[in-house]
Amino acid sequence: MYATIIARIRVFAREDWRLEFKHTLREGNSCADFLAKQGAAVDESLVILEAPLAELSMLLDADIMQVPHKRL
Repeated sequence: MYATIIARIRVFAREDWRLEFKHTLREGNSCADFLAKQGAAVDESLVILEAPLAELSMLLDADIMQVPHKRL
């Protein structure tokens, strides 16, 4: 399942540029996690949002206010 993604990461890592990988928990990047889940739930290859979904707006607001996330 992840073999293609890992192979692409390895290709990018071999390029002639400075590259740094940093792990972050999905709770620390809740907006990206939300969008990834939404993208996985649709069949289209491209979805353009004219405005953020209500759930995403709440996550963006929490991110702006630096609300801490608890890992369960």
